[in-house]
Amino acid sequence: MKTFVLNGNTYPIKDMGVNMICDFEDMGISLNDMQNKTFSFVRAYIATCMNASLEKAGREIELHLINKGKMDDLMNPLKDAMENSDFFRALQENEETETSTAEAEPSTEKKSRK
Repeated sequence: MKTFVLNGNTYPIKDMGVNMICDFEDMGISLNDMQNKTFSFVRAYIATCMNASLEKAGREIELHLINKGKMDDLMNPLKDAMENSDFFRALQENEETETSTAEAEPSTEKKSRK
């Protein structure tokens, strides 16, 4: 099992799947928040890995950054979890398939004649 270290404590990099995303939604964080609310999404993931509250995870993140820690130290476990997630791979493949199918479909709009 892969791990990461935060403030001298080692935590597992937990698998990212449907249940975790649902847990995030129960915390008020959606997948759409990944781009718009990066800190909230990272905090939710760290809290899940720590088996701790959002507040405790937030304090640990803050302490990490105050002590000259880098944001990448927090983002890398999340990126690793997403890259190795069968769930996220399937979502990405489905999105790519839908995009390529939509691009390949002929336009149904009629062109106006001048």
